[in-house]
Amino acid sequence: MKDYWPLLALLLICCGIVWWQPNGATSLDSHFARQLGQQMELAVSTIPPDLLDSRRQRGEVQVLSNGRRIYEDDISAQMRQAGNSAEATYLWRFEADGYSTATAQGLDNRHHFVNSYLVGYAPFVTDKLWVPLYTVASRKTYQLDSQQYRKQDLWQNSAQSYLYTRGDCEDHALLLADWLIESGIDARVVMGKYRNEGHAWVVAFNEGEAFLLEATDKRKHAAWRHYPKAILANHYAPDLMFNRHTLWINQGATTTRDYDGTHWQKRSLFKRHSG
Repeated sequence: MKDYWPLLALLLICCGIVWWQPNGATSLDSHFARQLGQQMELAVSTIPPDLLDSRRQRGEVQVLSNGRRIYEDDISAQMRQAGNSAEATYLWRFEADGYSTATAQGLDNRHHFVNSYLVGYAPFVTDKLWVPLYTVASRKTYQLDSQQYRKQDLWQNSAQSYLYTRGDCEDHALLLADWLIESGIDARVVMGKYRNEGHAWVVAFNEGEAFLLEATDKRKHAAWRHYPKAILANHYAPDLMFNRHTLWINQGATTTRDYDGTHWQKRSLFKRHSG
């Protein structure tokens, strides 16, 4: 059996923007809106240059079931041997009972482990948990990789995603999740399908509940309460989720709305290489 398998269209092409219709959107007062706009613009000029360097994403994963360590060079060698296109996101099988990690092509045209795209970036500090999603919705425009890069699948890391104002669903989700993590929230990028189309979104755990956040939603809501609880979100089919260090695979029903159950199995741990 081959050690890899592409995650088909659900990770290959991210399409379809999901629109939520929460009740009673709250608008910003003009003074706060001006302040927020200034913060958003200032953040562009203060992005640490090293976070924009895709070489910083190099690392390794440890497969939890057998302790095996997988390096980026191993991934590159497997892809060259198989003649696989780099323009796809791949799930990799390094254990007998299923997939253990995933990789995607970055702006440097190299494949990196998906965890590595969360580089530890927050544009600015805020104590308002709705601000990250509001900012992403305001600043970033949805555009497919095929339109922007003439490639089917190319990921921006979280810092790159703030710098570049256009991106697809993964780019939006990576920026949002990393910012929430920096704010102390347990946030994860989820990949799967929405209405049978490949998609990426964010699940965030706050005050004992899981919230499903649509980073591509361009409706801007100035209150956390307007964001839907994951248990109420319809038409999502999650396959995997990850944060900066861990990757989980959904071993249960693809229609699950539970993002914290035992059907989510930890498969691997990511370690970033220094330097």
